[in-house]
Amino acid sequence: MIKNIKLRFVTTFIGLPILGLMVWLGGYFFLVTIAIISVWGTIEICFLCSKKGFDIIKSFAVCMAIGIVLITHSIAGLFPDSIVLGQRSLLLTTWHWIFIVIVTCYSVWQTRQIKSAIGWRNSKLTLSAGLCPAIFLFFMILIRTMDQGLQFIIFMLTIIWVADTLAYIVGSLWGKHKLMLKIPFTQIMMSPNKTWEGLIAGISSALAVAIVIHFLDLISLKLQDIILLTLILVIFGFIGDLLESSFKRLFGVKDSGTLLPGHGGILDKVDSFVLNAIIMYYYLIWIVL
Repeated sequence: MIKNIKLRFVTTFIGLPILGLMVWLGGYFFLVTIAIISVWGTIEICFLCSKKGFDIIKSFAVCMAIGIVLITHSIAGLFPDSIVLGQRSLLLTTWHWIFIVIVTCYSVWQTRQIKSAIGWRNSKLTLSAGLCPAIFLFFMILIRTMDQGLQFIIFMLTIIWVADTLAYIVGSLWGKHKLMLKIPFTQIMMSPNKTWEGLIAGISSALAVAIVIHFLDLISLKLQDIILLTLILVIFGFIGDLLESSFKRLFGVKDSGTLLPGHGGILDKVDSFVLNAIIMYYYLIWIVL
């Protein structure tokens, strides 16, 4: 266990500065980073499906993921931030949901064309593999295009990383009370190693860091917004982790991949961000900005 914790720290201290640099640079650097994460997440979903014997079309799913990220970036660049944010981003988000509907309808039509080759169930999995990672992660691009997008992204990354790290360490070393959550309608446990001690440690540490960030004036948010947003990020990060864990256990694997030593695959790291990217985006444009 101690060895695995050390391995996680080594991977984190190598990967986190690289990710932070891409976020700080923004523009095409951040776009490429999100595209790589989305595509690799799609590949991992394809891999998990293949282990259960589903023959999905990886190339189609990957192209779909790349297309979503690229078009998201293009749409975001069409509208000045001052105009978009002044209208509470209604125009931009409307375009995104219209795009999602169009892509989904087109993808369903395409998968119907290949139904005879791989079956309708496999077609739906191909559609899901291409859409899911990119649809959630493109909200990271939208947040980055805001006036304080850099600070907002770094705040989200920091809070989720602190909560996840402290929850893992405390739960692994001192956790005694298991959460004991099961996948609905099954007897399969979701994240059987998660403990109440780890969850409490994650929430407490994230709140402490958030308060320090506020008093150091590192982000232009009111204290009540920082506290509420931190709680939301930690709770929905935890929910995202449980959902991804359920997905893996239904497919009979422990990790989604082996890309990140001590962590698993890309999906194992972005599971806390997929829901939070959407929630933080709408929290910012509807409540804060």
